[in-house]
Amino acid sequence: TTGAVEYRDSSLKDEPSSYNQYTTVWQKNKSGEWKYLVDIGNSHGPVEIDSIAHEIRIKKVPVRNLTRQTILNLEKSFSSQFETNAAGAIKKYYSKSFILNFSGNALTTSIDTVQALFRPVWQYLSYEPVDIRLSPSGDMASVSGFINHGIKRKHYLRIWRHEQTGWKIALEVTKI
Repeated sequence: TTGAVEYRDSSLKDEPSSYNQYTTVWQKNKSGEWKYLVDIGNSHGPVEIDSIAHEIRIKKVPVRNLTRQTILNLEKSFSSQFETNAAGAIKKYYSKSFILNFSGNALTTSIDTVQALFRPVWQYLSYEPVDIRLSPSGDMASVSGFINHGIKRKHYLRIWRHEQTGWKIALEVTKI
């Protein structure tokens, strides 16, 4: 789930003091209860808060015997290409239906905007995956870890979705 959040200092009557976008990865436990695995977000300027939840529907293709190593290899391939040709990596690995939550910016779903946001910083970024979670159906995976930007070490979250054309990035949260 992802959505806009307005923080107010003491009451709902106050003007918002900050604006954020949250992203939470959920998973059902053995009792059938939804529990969150990862919660991450970024701040940005004011945006209109949508009162209606939207669902992205896209055909996913389950993978038999999906392993963490498969996703780690995918992350390494993306990161390696990103370090030498960010625009090419973005075109190759981002889904046609994706969301990017990039520090200081409202959500984007445009490849051109993603490339513009990463263009000034891509050569200074490196990714360190720390945790990989796999969906039981084998059609999605989440990767969270550190993103290094010069001497800064922040966090990132990437949701991979297996589509008819292969593994694609469905959602990314980048804190730099």
